[in-house]
Amino acid sequence: MFADAKAALKEMVRVLKPGGTLLLRDEQIYRGSTVYELGNFLRWIIPFDQIHEAPLNDLPENCYDVRLNQCGKFFYTLSAKKCMF
Repeated sequence: MFADAKAALKEMVRVLKPGGTLLLRDEQIYRGSTVYELGNFLRWIIPFDQIHEAPLNDLPENCYDVRLNQCGKFFYTLSAKKCMF
């Protein structure tokens, strides 16, 4: 995603309309992956990205209805809504 996830998410949410939805999709290894799958993840994905887990703790405080879904073994989707005020 970005090297400074907190700043990037803050800006993304800032430009959303009140009640708007933020939707992200990025890489994240599935916790139940095999050693082979983990090796492929480390070899092919990590060299190009610095953040390897969904940035839940970096979402601004004015987000609600946060949902995180693992999509297969290597990707996640994260959605959150911006407060109306």
